[in-house]
Amino acid sequence: MDTVRGRIIAVLKDVTVDQDNGTSTTITPVLSFTTHDGTAVTAHSTSNLPDPAGSYGRDVTVHYAPGDLADFTLDRAAERRGEKLDVVVKALAVVALLGAAVVGMAML
Repeated sequence: MDTVRGRIIAVLKDVTVDQDNGTSTTITPVLSFTTHDGTAVTAHSTSNLPDPAGSYGRDVTVHYAPGDLADFTLDRAAERRGEKLDVVVKALAVVALLGAAVVGMAML
């Protein structure tokens, strides 16, 4: 499988009302990516993205079969690594801000 970067370009929300089962909501992200040979692909993402309702605009890693563009999968492991890095960066920013606040208070 080849690997490229893709982006969630839309999030579809389908609400179904059933008299017996009540209301059910289905959230379906729409993915766009370009293959190595320049073919633009837009497809519904059936992968279990974390927070699919908030996935609009998210960059994702896409693995696809060059012979069958409908055969693709998202690299959730890479996304989790990216999320962990975001947590570390944000934690360091909070520590730096707290340190600056303490120094500022001490200088008063």
